Order: sequence, then structure tokens, then C-alpha cells
Amino acid sequence: MRLSLFVWAMLACAVPVHQAPAEEAAVKPAVGLDYKIYIGGLEALAATATIGADAAHYDIEIKAVTAGAIGKILPWVVHIGSKGNVAGDTLQPVEHAQVNNFQGKDRSVTLNYDGQ
Repeated sequence: MRLSLFVWAMLACAVPVHQAPAEEAAVKPAVGLDYKIYIGGLEALAATATIGADAAHYDIEIKAVTAGAIGKILPWVVHIGSKGNVAGDTLQPVEHAQVNNFQGKDRSVTLNYDGQ
């Protein structure tokens, strides 16, 4: 749940200025953030968030993996991505996808929007 809140917080950070189709051009990453989360002094999760935005588009990716002893006990890998268009101060999603593997079981979901 905390990772989901993190994703929405990252989405709120990308606020460029006008609308155009998200497929026009790839958005270059503007910021890359690396995180390590510890529980009881042990590394539990390593994550990288990449936020790209220009005047017309946003593209946010989060990749995370359980680490250390916790990663051996509960192996989990997730890749979350959201991209879309910007119209004024409004973000208009085009696609949101999540692919993860928890203890050897793959799961994924992709939501496609009209960008409006």
C-alpha cells in the first residue's frame, strides 16, 4: 500500500503545461531517484523512480525489488509505469501498467485511456 501511495505522489510531481498525444515523442527522464528501505536495520526494498516530463507529456516509472534476507524469504519484483498527456494543470493518463513477480508468480495489468 505504501508503494501505491508513493506512485501517486510521484504522479503529482509531474505537472508540465499543454496537451498532445503521448505517442508523439519519448519523454526524456528528468529525475531519477534511488531508494533503499530498511526494516529493523535490514535492507528490505530497493527502488528506483524515474520521472520524465515535458510541456505536453509525462512518463513515470518505478522499479522495485525486495532485497537482502527479506528478498530471499519473500522475493518480489515490480515495475510500474504511468504515462500520459498534460493539459494546463491537469494530467490526462494514456496508459498505466504494473508487472510484478511475487514468489515466482507473475501478475500484470495494463489500463489504457483515451488521453482526454
